[in-house]
Amino acid sequence: METNELVEYGNKLHELLDEKSELDEAAKKLASEIDSIQRKFIDLMEAHKVKNFTIDNVGMFYLSSSIYPRVVDQQQLFADLRQRGAGTLIKETVNSNTLRAYVKECLENSNEVPKGVDVYAETKIRMRRA
Repeated sequence: METNELVEYGNKLHELLDEKSELDEAAKKLASEIDSIQRKFIDLMEAHKVKNFTIDNVGMFYLSSSIYPRVVDQQQLFADLRQRGAGTLIKETVNSNTLRAYVKECLENSNEVPKGVDVYAETKIRMRRA
């Protein structure tokens, strides 16, 4: 590959990364505006005690609630789950970042990767802006 081709690909990648960055910024602004409108819409629906609302040729809007529990004390949680007979909810896991670091270390030291682990390597081009 000639230097001209390298410059051509470098310039094209730079152009596409800039375009992506602009689109990402526009997406962030839209997400913020959507969030604001959703909050106002929810407040209005709740104020009017409306559970769903249909607009012709648009669709139905409805309120949907979800919960997101967060573990603050894993040992206490596990003990309580076992006491309640819900111990089957407890699963052994390995943190993906920790596993990645361990596998990387294995490969760097020419050691075998643990059984049951597939390794996928990906090469990307990174760019430092001028």
